Amino acid sequence: FVGVDVFFVISGFLITGNLLRSAEANGTVSFRTFYWNRIRRIVPAATVVLVLTWLAAVWAFQPFRAHQVGVDAVFAFIFLSNWRFAFQGTDYFVAGATVSPIQHYWSLSIEEQFYFVWPALIFLISVFVLRKAWTHSHRMRIAGYVMAGIVAASLAWALYETAHSATWAYFNTFARVWELGGGALLACAVGALARIPAAVRPWLSWAGLTLIAASLVLISESSAGFPAPWALLPVCGAALVIAAGVGGEPRYQHFLRNPVATYIGDISYSLYLVHWPIIVILAAV
Repeated sequence: FVGVDVFFVISGFLITGNLLRSAEANGTVSFRTFYWNRIRRIVPAATVVLVLTWLAAVWAFQPFRAHQVGVDAVFAFIFLSNWRFAFQGTDYFVAGATVSPIQHYWSLSIEEQFYFVWPALIFLISVFVLRKAWTHSHRMRIAGYVMAGIVAASLAWALYETAHSATWAYFNTFARVWELGGGALLACAVGALARIPAAVRPWLSWAGLTLIAASLVLISESSAGFPAPWALLPVCGAALVIAAGVGGEPRYQHFLRNPVATYIGDISYSLYLVHWPIIVILAAV
């Protein structure tokens, strides 16, 4: 679950950066291009894994459970699996005998729900800026203000929901948007981040990795307060690592720049898709 928090921040940073650059170059957001690129990037591999996982479930499980996996796959395909697991009261911290091999698709669902709305907000900001004949810095500042408000509201909701129903908060899109929004805020502040002194960058990068490592130890099945406030640890850690690399790679950061790390990064989406079905189905076998 810590890896998902880091993933959300990275995704929010990369996709928002692309949207802002597109808006700057074209004066607006091309919804057709954006959504087609998302579909081409996400859907084919995700669909193949869903189909293969369902076929494996038919072979490995009893008919009733195989049917449930099929229903899970349908919700995952339309990017609503997080709500299905939330309404089922699924406890992600408890890996019981009936855990779904498609349960990990919840985070992909939240990500795509976020990107269904966020481009529209960037578009409205672009139209407003053009109408006022403002500069690029105005666009970035307004986008930052909008996202800061969304992050604050989402984090407040996450704190409330975690205190009252941690299982529901875990899968709730509105209680998770602040993590994607953290990355989006970084994308809105690239101008300032690029001016960070080179001597400071390694410290930021290693401080971020330390926070992520600490979250792996401190956050467990028995930890109260997840996703909020405990998810602040990996989210802030990921934000520091990203900030350290804006405008130039930090020195003395071989941990992230060695061939093994970059290779894992290249195949990370594929690893994400296949790791959980393999664990669940092989355990059943």
